[in-house]
Amino acid sequence: MFYSIVYIGPADNNNLSGTIPEEVGDLLMLNSIILKNDQISGSIPTTFGQLKHLEQIALYNNKLTGLIPDEIGDCEMLEYVGLHQNELSGNIPRSIRNLEQLESLSLYENELKGTITPAIGRLQQLDTLILYSNRLTGRIPTEIGLLSKLTYVYLDENKLEGSIPDGLMNLPNLLSLDLSFNMLEGSLPMPDQDSPLRYLSVHDNNLSNHISGDIQNMKDIEILLLSENKFRGSIPSSVKSFEGLVNFQAYSNLLTGAIPSGLFTPSLEILFLSDNEFRELPSNVHDAKHLKELHLSNNKIRSSIPNRIDELTSLELLLLDTNRFDGKIPTGIGNLENLSVFMVYDNRLTGKIPAEISNMKNLQMLGLENNNLKGTVEQSICDLQGIHLESLWTDCGQDNNGNKKIKCDCCEVCCPSPKCR
Repeated sequence: MFYSIVYIGPADNNNLSGTIPEEVGDLLMLNSIILKNDQISGSIPTTFGQLKHLEQIALYNNKLTGLIPDEIGDCEMLEYVGLHQNELSGNIPRSIRNLEQLESLSLYENELKGTITPAIGRLQQLDTLILYSNRLTGRIPTEIGLLSKLTYVYLDENKLEGSIPDGLMNLPNLLSLDLSFNMLEGSLPMPDQDSPLRYLSVHDNNLSNHISGDIQNMKDIEILLLSENKFRGSIPSSVKSFEGLVNFQAYSNLLTGAIPSGLFTPSLEILFLSDNEFRELPSNVHDAKHLKELHLSNNKIRSSIPNRIDELTSLELLLLDTNRFDGKIPTGIGNLENLSVFMVYDNRLTGKIPAEISNMKNLQMLGLENNNLKGTVEQSICDLQGIHLESLWTDCGQDNNGNKKIKCDCCEVCCPSPKCR
């Protein structure tokens, strides 16, 4: 008899189409429904609620529409629900509170709206919660902090508001948390004690106030994305506790003071702090020996370019523009042979343009304008245009007195001119 069937699937990239029949609810012993990466359309049958033995539903990456039926809450044996990458709408049903065996709930990239029900706090076995790219509103329920097994939480790209619950940041097994692209406000809570968190993104919210010194409790963090908020004050020196930080981004905030020396560790690959009000750059930049990207544009840094910056031989992007850097461009800059973008425009640099720049065979963009540099752009630098160099800007235009600071026969733009930044 058909009612004894326990498994539907696997069907993966077989271009199956059509709808799921209501009669699937007659397969009373069904354990798994796996119909993923196909062209299945229509709605999810309410008769799913009759499948008391169902443990997993994998219907992701199809063309399903309509609501997630309340009757899904009658499938109390469910451990996995994967309905992501469809066109489902309406609210997340409150009946999910009955799914006390659920370990993974994946509903991302749909058109779901409404709030995240506080009843989610009953799902004590939940390990993975992925709801990003929907239209969810309201607050993150505090009850989410009761889910001690949660490891991965992705709520980004919604319209969530209010504050981040303290309990969420203190989950004992949380490894990855993404709350970016929402409308969250208030301070960024920090774990009360050592946290296993390795990935945290709150990018593009309305978070404000100072970054707490308790940030040191995230000693295992590898990727920390705080950009496009309203954080103010300085970055705490306690970031020196980070043992394996790879990517730290806090651009477009209101941060000031000195950039902590503790950020420049051998593990660091990306540091993006542009569009703030930092005033000091530490002398140990060279300690970040694996640094690939250093973005410090549009700050108020008063310093010379560190002489030992030439030790950062993995560097690919170096953006120091729109600051108050002075002194000469170090000749050792030519050792950065992997550099593709070098921007130091809008500073107070003096001296000559080092011929050693011609050693940067991967250079694509070079911005030197609006400084006090003088002399000639060497032909060896111009020759880079026959390799990768696409953009070269210097102060080779005439000033009001008809004088030129720089002689350049190959510059794309000579400032001052209407094209200049």
